[in-house]
Amino acid sequence: MPSQHRRTVTRWGVPLLCIGALLIVILVPTSLSSVEYYEYGLVKKRSSGSMLLGKGVYGPGRYHLGPDFTFKKFQADAHRVKFEGLSVFTGDKLETLLDIDVIYFIKKDKLVELHNSFERAYRPVVEGRILDAIKNTAPRFDTAKFFENRTLIEAELLTAVKDRAAGVFVSASDLFLSRVSIPPEVQDRQLSVATQREDNFKEENIQQSLLMRQETARLVNEIDNQARLVVERSKANATLTVEKAEAEAAAIVEEARFTGLKFLNEALNVTTEQDKATLDYIKAIDANSNAGLYLNFESLRINSAS
Repeated sequence: MPSQHRRTVTRWGVPLLCIGALLIVILVPTSLSSVEYYEYGLVKKRSSGSMLLGKGVYGPGRYHLGPDFTFKKFQADAHRVKFEGLSVFTGDKLETLLDIDVIYFIKKDKLVELHNSFERAYRPVVEGRILDAIKNTAPRFDTAKFFENRTLIEAELLTAVKDRAAGVFVSASDLFLSRVSIPPEVQDRQLSVATQREDNFKEENIQQSLLMRQETARLVNEIDNQARLVVERSKANATLTVEKAEAEAAAIVEEARFTGLKFLNEALNVTTEQDKATLDYIKAIDANSNAGLYLNFESLRINSAS
């Protein structure tokens, strides 16, 4: 009886053991699921495709989930968005082309929400948010700033991108502004505007120079007129002073002559007007260097020789 029992166990035990070993070989590998270092995983049921979001987010590693479970995986490392020749309008209303690279990451603690909102179609949404942030921020700066202070521009653009990307459960970490250019047609238009501005500036300077020369000529003429007026006035004052002095001197001489003549008349006892006139005439002839006295036998006559 015991030997029969052993034969029965041997008969059924060995196949069952083989079947168990086979099941272990088959089921254990299929029950293990791995998440790579650059991935996040959410548990998914193979048979129905339903998600077991309550199990949370899995990071890198190998996990025994069971044969009917696997991971729905998402990229955990950096996502890169590259814009080449992105057209934006700057603060001076000039179209400018930008080459920009943006790096962002999925927030691990927000992955379930991201899945519920977008599943795996989150990239276009995130890129649209980034694009909106760049285009809305660019007009805050003139075109020259994009060439002169890229560090400032990159910082401001990154801040705007972070704010917009936060609403779609990702975080932007870096933004690189690699190339800034102006379209050829805009360059030509700007060059034409700049040339016209320079021409206007040149013409304005010419007009200002002409006005300054005219004003200078007017001032010079005014100063010359004032100088001539001063000279003429000085000459007139000098002539007036001389004439006044000569008149005063003549008056003094005449007064002295009158006094002297009066004294002479009294000394010579000349009393009649005729004698006074005759004596005055004789003195006048005597004072004239061109006059001479002549006598004839008939009467005494005084002639004036020229």
